[in-house]
Amino acid sequence: MVDGDTLWLGRIKVRLNGIDAPERGQPRFAAATRALRDVTRGQVVTRRLNGEKSYDRYIGSCFVGSVDVAAFVIASGNALDCARYSGGRYRSLETQEARRYITQAPYC
Repeated sequence: MVDGDTLWLGRIKVRLNGIDAPERGQPRFAAATRALRDVTRGQVVTRRLNGEKSYDRYIGSCFVGSVDVAAFVIASGNALDCARYSGGRYRSLETQEARRYITQAPYC
């Protein structure tokens, strides 16, 4: 795990598309990282990369079985939907607590 929206899958670093998780030093950073770790730990994680890169990370969606990993982290109250990239597909999963404590990134 790197943080709440980025993980290593083998030798590939994947940035989850459409999710806005807190950065290091922000409230809920540790909880978001833990949520991502919990849903993926010991599981087979499949990825669907969209062909784009951001910094040194490939962008895409990840799944544990049929569970969308980004949706899990958002529904756990530890991240927000980034509508600019998700098209708003995760908005309904956001919790009131997350909206209250997580500052949305300006690019979302």
